[in-house]
Amino acid sequence: MHILRLSGSYYDVGFSCGRELRAVGFTVPHANSVDVRFARDSMHEVRRTFPEVVDEIEGLGLGLKANYKDVMAMVLTNHVIHDDHSIAFAVGRDSASGKGSLLARNYNRHYKRVGHDMAIKASPKGALASFASTDAPVVRQDGMNSAGLAVAGSTVPGGGVGLGISPTLAIRAVLDTCRDVDGALHLLSEMKHAREFSFLLTDRSGVIALAEVGPGHFDKKTYDKGIVIATNRFQIGNMWKGSADAATRHTRLKGLVGGIRSMSPEVAISALSDHKGMLCEHGKGSEFNTAWASVFSTRRGRIVRSDGHPCETERKEYSV
Repeated sequence: MHILRLSGSYYDVGFSCGRELRAVGFTVPHANSVDVRFARDSMHEVRRTFPEVVDEIEGLGLGLKANYKDVMAMVLTNHVIHDDHSIAFAVGRDSASGKGSLLARNYNRHYKRVGHDMAIKASPKGALASFASTDAPVVRQDGMNSAGLAVAGSTVPGGGVGLGISPTLAIRAVLDTCRDVDGALHLLSEMKHAREFSFLLTDRSGVIALAEVGPGHFDKKTYDKGIVIATNRFQIGNMWKGSADAATRHTRLKGLVGGIRSMSPEVAISALSDHKGMLCEHGKGSEFNTAWASVFSTRRGRIVRSDGHPCETERKEYSV
C-alpha cells in the first residue's frame, strides 16, 4: 500500500501524485477509443458538478508524463465499467463505542483486476482535508474528511451505463466538499451518475444514510440509530436489484455485527475477516479478492486499516 500526502492547489495535488507514482513505476494503461470517447463526453458533467478536479487530472497527466487521453479515460471510466464485490456497514451512535458513529468496509475487486493501492491524505486548497483509500489516482473508494463525514459503497451489477460521474469520483467530491450527511445527499442528488451504485454515509452526529443511484434515478433513506449494511444490491423501496449472493452476504454480516452493543474499530475489522459469508475474499472459490479493509470513527477522526486481507495483515491506525 502506497501512502501519499498531498496538498496545494488541485493542479499541485495532481502533479505531486503523478510524480510520486511515476517514481515507483506506475504506468497508465492505454485507453481504447470507446473509453476515451466516454470520458470526453462525461467531462461536461464533471465540469458542472466538480470542476476543481479537472485541474487535478491535468496535473496528474503532466506528473506522470503520460498521454492526457489515457489519463482522462483511466480516471473517468475505470470504475464505471468494473464491478466490485464490496461490503460496508455503518453503526449509529447508539451502538458505536464512544460518541459519534462508525463506518467499516472491505473493498473486494475482481482477482484479474490489479490496482495500484493507495492511502491518500489530501488537503487541496479550498477543500476539506481527508484520508481515503483508492486503487487509482484522483478517485476514492472510501474515506473520511476533517468534518467527520465518512463514505463508502458498492457497485450494483446489471444496470445500464450513462454519461455522468463515476461512483468513485462522486465519493471524492463528497469528501472534498461536504461536511455532513445532508450535504452529501444533496450533492449526490444533483449529479448525473454513470452507473448504478449504493453509497453508505455517516457523520459525527451519528446519522446514517443510504443513497442508491444510477443513470436517471436517485433514492435515499436515513437512519438515526442501529446498524445499516450495504452489499451489491438496492434496498430502498421496490427497486430490488443486485448480485445473486448480495442478500446472503448481507445476512451473514448482520448476524456477525447485529447484536454488538459497543462496536469498536477492532471488533469491526474482526467481522470483516469472516470467510463463511464471502466477506474477506481470497480468490479461492470466488472471482474476487479483498484489497483492503477500512474502519472510520467519525467523532474521533480515527481510521483503522488493513492493507490486504483483514484476516491476516497488520492493522494500522491513521487520523485525518
